[in-house]
Amino acid sequence: CNSGVTDEFVVEDESLVGFIIGSGGENIKKVRQEHDVEVSVLDGSPTKVVIRGETREQVAAARAQCEFVSKIIPVEQDMIGWMFGKAGRNIQEIKAKTGVVKITLYQETKLVVVGVRDAVETAATLLECHAQYFAVYQEMDRETSLIDKSFEELEINEKGRRKGKGGKGRSEKGQERSQEVESRPKGG
Repeated sequence: CNSGVTDEFVVEDESLVGFIIGSGGENIKKVRQEHDVEVSVLDGSPTKVVIRGETREQVAAARAQCEFVSKIIPVEQDMIGWMFGKAGRNIQEIKAKTGVVKITLYQETKLVVVGVRDAVETAATLLECHAQYFAVYQEMDRETSLIDKSFEELEINEKGRRKGKGGKGRSEKGQERSQEVESRPKGG
């Protein structure tokens, strides 16, 4: 590989080095093959990643694929269940859509999102939008509960009213019989 263009970045958090390298060096190998670049992870304080390639486009694409970051998103404690969803479904869906490698709960009121920079920014936007709907869904839940309660009250009231055969109330049936008696011929 000709070393025409070089770019480097400092790893923000040492815990991210493992993601950059990947299990058994898989991520670095993949980036090298896909973009025809050289990628070096330089130990030090702080750790640096150096990328060399023939074109700016190759180097930029390689950097986008190996520059892992983490972002902390504050979340109100009563929203944690809402954010995760049943069995973590919301988080799994956001991970699948954005490609972030990890979303975890930290200190009970923060979500930590880990992945490549673009994926983390997209996931953060989705999480923040999801959080904005919390109040709307709470109000919908409250209204649904009120409607359910109204239906329950209606069912209880209906059970208290018994109807006779044929669906006619007792007073109606009694009126019907009295009309039959009046219409019979007299003296017979």
